[in-house]
Amino acid sequence: GVQTCALPISPPGGVWSAPALPALLACLALVALIQGAESMRLALAQRALNGAAIARLELGAQLLSMTVTLLLAWHTRTVWALLAGVLTHASARTVFSHLALPGPRVRPGWDGSAWQELRRFGGGVVVGSVAGLAASQGEKFLLGGLLSATDFGVFAIATLLAGAVTSLASSINGHVVFASLSEAAREGPDALRAVLLRVQRVADLLLGGFAGL
Repeated sequence: GVQTCALPISPPGGVWSAPALPALLACLALVALIQGAESMRLALAQRALNGAAIARLELGAQLLSMTVTLLLAWHTRTVWALLAGVLTHASARTVFSHLALPGPRVRPGWDGSAWQELRRFGGGVVVGSVAGLAASQGEKFLLGGLLSATDFGVFAIATLLAGAVTSLASSINGHVVFASLSEAAREGPDALRAVLLRVQRVADLLLGGFAGL
């Protein structure tokens, strides 16, 4: 669908006119399905601030993914090596979340009330997600149809480097700051206030430093 809509504005040799694009997108969609099978032990470890276990899991998944990517890139010299690395990382992370983390054993199950809740609130979430994706990634869709594959690759690398700090801050917020605040909130208002003040001091220092640069 994306390729069909973009073909009228995509030059020969452009990103959206690449013959392999539909198959790449279809395979990339498997990542969401694989991540959906992650164990709740991972969420519990993040909630408990078990940084050592999470770091070992992430490092193992990254090393395995990098090894697969490098080996396939050496032998095939195609973009499929990158896709294989992404799928390997998602699969390894899911498997490790079940085997390498402490916590209760989980198994698939059906919760009718959860399904009803998803039906009630899912529509708004989908609309918000689409709007957020369009706002944050819309320029990639347009430039993918206007630039050649080589020029778009340069743009993508530059965007990745420029957003490295933002991605790092987002990761710290999601895995450290929010978990710390949640733990402090369970202990009581005084603990929450103390943790919030420490987080605010660090945030002000970092943001002020970047603003000065």
